[in-house]
Amino acid sequence: MKRKSSQVIELHKFNNNSTPLGILIPKRKNLKARDVLSIHSQLIRSFISGNIDSQEAKDLSYLCTNYLSALQLVDYEKRIEDLEKIVNNKNQ
Repeated sequence: MKRKSSQVIELHKFNNNSTPLGILIPKRKNLKARDVLSIHSQLIRSFISGNIDSQEAKDLSYLCTNYLSALQLVDYEKRIEDLEKIVNNKNQ
């Protein structure tokens, strides 16, 4: 699926020729879990095709995993806050 350039950011290696990695990151303020899964999938394909080495893949994968964990924590936090509001409203 081809995406509009205004909707995605293409990840590049930071070297002399700024080689594109073929990894597209959605250009929105808050990425969703499915976005991170897509980025991770692209990352695996880039590693398999030889566009990035194992250390680069490991570093980028680490960032994706940490971001996904943070998304989950924020979701849990919101759910707990919502449940606390419900409980507090019933107790009033």
